[in-house]
Amino acid sequence: MIIRYEIRIVTLLAAMGLLVGCQGEPATETEPVAVVPGSDIYESPGKPQTMPVDLKYRLLETPQVGQSFGIELTVVSSIDTPSLGFEVAPDDGLLVDSQSASFSTSSKPANSPETSVISVTPTREGRFHLRVTCNVMVNGQMQSRIVPIAIQVGQGTLQLEQMGEIKTDEDGNAIVSLPAETSGEERGN
Repeated sequence: MIIRYEIRIVTLLAAMGLLVGCQGEPATETEPVAVVPGSDIYESPGKPQTMPVDLKYRLLETPQVGQSFGIELTVVSSIDTPSLGFEVAPDDGLLVDSQSASFSTSSKPANSPETSVISVTPTREGRFHLRVTCNVMVNGQMQSRIVPIAIQVGQGTLQLEQMGEIKTDEDGNAIVSLPAETSGEERGN
């Protein structure tokens, strides 16, 4: 009974937070969407101090269905490393030229950027992600950091993923019901 009461309170607080957050100015996205070419250089999100590798990228042309465009990727390590590189994995809807899908170099001093251009061809309109796995050798072990690059092709509408199920409480208010799972102790394990 206590668990259900706590779940209802958490669900109610989450719904109130969503309703309050929907008022006023529209929320900004947490990840930049690379849509137009130019001098805009995007940096990888996250905490760079946790991994000694960072990624910067920019579009060289406007993405259009069926036409190849370039994305300039710059990988840099904050430490001296015997190996530095990247591998690219596109969402369905993007094709990457296999010759530009990966890059590696050896013996790079700290803060010495390595730049490469990859060739990408969209097969349809929409929003896609290009996952770039940055690899750096640290103390004899390869470490990786995955950086998603969001790419908007065409004018397709953005569809947000809905988390949970929208339900109505006793007063007719809409609430978001998220699935809950009890821990091992509460189940008697």
